[in-house]
Amino acid sequence: SRGIDHIDALFITHEDSDHSGSIPFILEAVDVDRMYVSP
Repeated sequence: SRGIDHIDALFITHEDSDHSGSIPFILEAVDVDRMYVSP
């Protein structure tokens, strides 16, 4: 653990699982202010 408990902005470049597969775990583990998803 790196001691990170807050993310200002999370950027998702595309929906391939190697880029977006861990998002549910990230959202459960830390506070995320904003999430940007590419169309």
